[in-house]
Amino acid sequence: MASVADMFDVTWEEMRDKLRKWRDENYRNSEQIVDVGEELINDYASKLGDDIWIIYEQVMIAALDCSRDDLAMAARKRKIAILKALGKTTEAIRELNEYLEQFVGDQEAWHELAELYINEHDYGKAAFCLEELMMTNPHNHLYCQLYAEVKYTHGGLENLEISRKYFSQALKLNNRNMRALFGLYMSASHIASNPKANAKMKKDNMRYATWAARQINKAYQLAGRSKKESQNSLKVVEDMLEALQITQS
Repeated sequence: MASVADMFDVTWEEMRDKLRKWRDENYRNSEQIVDVGEELINDYASKLGDDIWIIYEQVMIAALDCSRDDLAMAARKRKIAILKALGKTTEAIRELNEYLEQFVGDQEAWHELAELYINEHDYGKAAFCLEELMMTNPHNHLYCQLYAEVKYTHGGLENLEISRKYFSQALKLNNRNMRALFGLYMSASHIASNPKANAKMKKDNMRYATWAARQINKAYQLAGRSKKESQNSLKVVEDMLEALQITQS
């Protein structure tokens, strides 16, 4: 299909100026805006400079008028991607939140927002995004693992307990998830040594940590790696077990 530029023999500058004129005069010619704007975004985004932001907004509104949800999601996401690339994390987070108000079922966007919050060390909001993902993907072990890691990093006895629970859930969903296995060991051992934990919690979590350390040991033995690598890995796990035994005594 011929492009707008080919059909009417216009340059990208003329298309940009046409969109600007329609904005200034408050035209509601949504179909024309979509035709011109989609080509500008797809083929000439790198040439538009700061004009790209207002064009994204103009095209997104027009696309929604025309029931072009596919284009309105693409325009918004491309804007967010540019903000991220420029290191404008606060603006990217704001745009993603506004986007998710309209497209709440976009799982990729929830995951991206969670990652942005993690990078900003806002673990409470990151956890909320991951909870949204787990509600619609209860069998995705990677979401459980990432949620557990966020809770572990957030810290505090309550968060550590939640972390251990979700590392365990990730392992139930995929028993070969070594990161979840290490996470189970670390969260359980931290709870076991936490002065705020009661005796039963300490005893139970010592048992979880011991089990996890043994599973890690077994996994390295079965991996068939090089002798030197296996010895180094086994030494780490043996140190884990030794530390547990010292704590238990």
